[in-house]
Amino acid sequence: QRLKEGAGSLSSQHVSTLTLSNHVIEWVKEKTYVDMPLELCRARQSEKFRDKVWVFLNFPEAMNHAWIRWFMTVVVIISVIIFSCQTDLELLNYGERSFACELVVHNYCTDKSSSYLDPACFVRNNTDARLRYYCDDDDCFGHALNYGSAEPGAWSCADTMDLKAPHRAFQVQETLPAHVYWSFMKHDLNTFYDVCYRPQCDPEANPILDLSAFFITVDFLLNVIFSIELAATIYASRKRSALVFDLLFIIDVCALL
Repeated sequence: QRLKEGAGSLSSQHVSTLTLSNHVIEWVKEKTYVDMPLELCRARQSEKFRDKVWVFLNFPEAMNHAWIRWFMTVVVIISVIIFSCQTDLELLNYGERSFACELVVHNYCTDKSSSYLDPACFVRNNTDARLRYYCDDDDCFGHALNYGSAEPGAWSCADTMDLKAPHRAFQVQETLPAHVYWSFMKHDLNTFYDVCYRPQCDPEANPILDLSAFFITVDFLLNVIFSIELAATIYASRKRSALVFDLLFIIDVCALL
């Protein structure tokens, strides 16, 4: 009413802006609005598989499948618990002789060429030979006197943490190239940071229980379940363009990624 009363005083630019806003609102409604009760009645009478999937996901009680809500709730709770447990280093197989540390060292040593700054990237007592990984020979990670080995005299951060090159297994943070951007890439993290201070290579790591394999298995199963749910949601959606404005769908996509 106030807009009508003051319409005479509005400039053409303001009127155009209001008209454009109304068009945008109407477009969003057209693309996203679904009459749920009417759509439910239509879908329940349909024999199409897509309609059945839509009812199953949105109204499981209508198909006597209320258990699906409880199942997905339990799955979400389990995923949160697993994620929290994975932050506890005492439940992970970390340490200088662990596979996780071997991955870190492998990535770190990829672009390191100085046996003076990073002697542990090379075979002990043979600085011309680069260390090999995921093998069982004397020039491999964790064997002979190379880094990751339990043999006395092998390279270790425990004995060289406070030393400088060439008596330290890896160069200190101060001599590593500074990164000017925040990277979420694991390879970059392993390349830019001092190996001796990475939790995967903590020389004092002593896990009370190694659940690494269990976490990997559960993570895989949870990802499969969430992927199936996401794919079914996209497949059965009445208006797929509405998913762009669906906060829960966006959260599901981000969580899966």
